[in-house]
Amino acid sequence: MRPQQHYVPAETDLPAEILSLRRRFPIALQDAPDQICGIAYRVGWTSKMKRNQALFRLRLNMDHANYGTATLPNLYILENDIFVEYLPSNDPSKKR
Repeated sequence: MRPQQHYVPAETDLPAEILSLRRRFPIALQDAPDQICGIAYRVGWTSKMKRNQALFRLRLNMDHANYGTATLPNLYILENDIFVEYLPSNDPSKKR
């Protein structure tokens, strides 16, 4: 089994709150933060932990496999400057 890869914003000089306002920005692997490997696209917002969070789709460059790009199938949020999968069932604002 292949270990899960973690993606981070490539623009580390900006706080996550500012990045979340941008429509798109470059991303990198956590293990190689200087090498851009794709783009994060903000596709919406959710309310989690009493504050709005941006929802992202991650599109990866696939040059090594003769493909243009590949979009990961899940939605992601930024937590502690790392993209983590967004699971609506874990969103406390959705529970009544």
